[in-house]
Amino acid sequence: MQPSAVTGRDIKQILRNITYNNRPTIANDALLYCKQLFNHGIKLDIIVSNPAFAFSVDDAGGIEKSRDRALTLEELTQTGDGIILKITTLENIKNTTNPRVYQGTG
Repeated sequence: MQPSAVTGRDIKQILRNITYNNRPTIANDALLYCKQLFNHGIKLDIIVSNPAFAFSVDDAGGIEKSRDRALTLEELTQTGDGIILKITTLENIKNTTNPRVYQGTG
């Protein structure tokens, strides 16, 4: 489908399909990407209007609500252990005698 053939109905159907699958945040992201994509098309003189322009978050997934959550002590321990393991591995690689093995910085 050519960009100029996309209509507001097409955008609405995309958003409905995503929200039907209970993915409100993804629907909001998709709307944002559509708006950005078609705005860029206008800049490049590929299209003359943005079919996603009239839609708002209310038409997509709705206003997102942040959740307050703290990591448990077990989750913090797992995360810390993973970071320590990665640092240790990078240090071991960096200290090898073959300089071609380590490609990182520092």
